[in-house]
Amino acid sequence: MKNIYYYIHTGHHYGLESFRRAVAIIRELDVEVTLLCSDYRIASSARDFGIKKAVGLDVLRNISNIAYKGDVLIYDSHEHNDSQLEDMINYFSVFIRLSEVQNDKVVAGEYLISPYMKGEKVCTSWPVASMFFDEHKKVDKKILFFGDDDYERDLPQKSAGLKALGLELLMGFYYFVDYEKELKTCFAALHESKKYEEIISSSADVVTASAQCALETLAAGGKPILLLREDYSRALDSYIRGYGIPIASNINDVEKLLLEEHNYKKIENEMSKIKEFIESKL
Repeated sequence: MKNIYYYIHTGHHYGLESFRRAVAIIRELDVEVTLLCSDYRIASSARDFGIKKAVGLDVLRNISNIAYKGDVLIYDSHEHNDSQLEDMINYFSVFIRLSEVQNDKVVAGEYLISPYMKGEKVCTSWPVASMFFDEHKKVDKKILFFGDDDYERDLPQKSAGLKALGLELLMGFYYFVDYEKELKTCFAALHESKKYEEIISSSADVVTASAQCALETLAAGGKPILLLREDYSRALDSYIRGYGIPIASNINDVEKLLLEEHNYKKIENEMSKIKEFIESKL
């Protein structure tokens, strides 16, 4: 019997974007999946998100120390080079890769989940957890979610302008233990990272540097604004703009965008489409 693995790249420098996508997908599948994480901390916390089996790995090449040749791998990372990608495709009987790269290509032997690409071996969708599409009661609260990581402690430098906008801070998963003490002086209110789904679902306005969070906010009926971070990928910008989500380059832009009305477009729950695509390949 083939085992099914799902590999993600996470950590203090990378946040939890791929993990939140993995949670959305694994919750839908009717098969047992073992999550493989490049960070031991999220692997040990995965049960809190409904993931039953998770294993931390030191490096990408150690996937083959866990999985057997002929198993199945769902892969969400940019760690590989061309040779490593080819090796993984040949090692696994089914290899499904998530890619937010607009001009990516489907490599022979793989399947792709992409918001941009189309084709016989492509599922043209992007995962947003089904729970965000449920009906949620909104509170008149403006939330800032800077991201799950802030290794360089950039947030306090930007906090004065953001606090003036009446934004409350939703903490990130990888924030340092002592970071909360510093941030308490920067924002009127702080919300724990473990309340992420509750806060994002119930807040009317969410300013975020996380593309995944922006999409989840929109799915939950909120009004997201994407705040650009220099250290974050811009690959999903076109997809974000397609839903009418405004993008702010700086805090002054955030202030203006919070006062304006925006033509947000409805985002559909495509998790059943992604589920069907994956399970049809198993």
